[in-house]
Amino acid sequence: MMIDRNGPVEVRIPERGVYTGAFIDFGDAEDDVALEMIEDFEEMVGKHQAIVASSSYWGEQSFPMANLKMIWRHGAMPLVYWSPWDKPYEQNRGPDKFNLNAIIDGVWDSYIDEWADTAREFGHPMIVAFGVEMNGDWFPWSGWYYGGEEWVDDKPDQWEGPERFKAAYRHVVDRVRARGAKNVKWMFH
Repeated sequence: MMIDRNGPVEVRIPERGVYTGAFIDFGDAEDDVALEMIEDFEEMVGKHQAIVASSSYWGEQSFPMANLKMIWRHGAMPLVYWSPWDKPYEQNRGPDKFNLNAIIDGVWDSYIDEWADTAREFGHPMIVAFGVEMNGDWFPWSGWYYGGEEWVDDKPDQWEGPERFKAAYRHVVDRVRARGAKNVKWMFH
C-alpha cells in the first residue's frame, strides 16, 4: 500500500477530551528541541501533546529537520514559528536584512524555495506560522515598522503596515506552495 505523505490529512475528533499542544521551553532561541523536555512536560501536565511548537529563524538559513523529525517520531504534529529575523534575536530593534520589503521584492526567494523543498522532503504534515505577532512593535516584521497607522494611497479602509505584512505573507505562502510542499499547513498567529 502506497501512502501519499503530501495528501490530505484527516484530523479525527478524539472520543474524549481535546487535542492539546504546547510551546515548551526550548531555550532562548526556541529551537533547542529535546525529547526529554517534551516527555517531562507531558508528565507534568499529564497529557500527550498533539502539537509541539518550536522556532525557525531566517538568520540560521536552515530548515529544522532534526527538530521536526523528533517531534513527529514522538507522535505530535510539528508547529514551526518561521520568523524573518536576523541575529541577534533581540526584540524592539526594528527591521533587519530580512525585512518585509526585501521579501516582497524577491531578495530571499532562493532561501524560501530551499526551505520549502526541505519541508516537502520532510514528508509529514506540519503547521507553519510565518511572522508571528505582527500586531505589536516588538518583532522586526511588525506592521508598526512599515507605516503603522498610515493609510494606503486611495484606500482609506486599509493601513499601510498590515498591508505590507499581508503582501510578504502571501509571497512566502505562494512560493512554498509553488514548490509542492503540500504537507505544510498555514496558521496565522
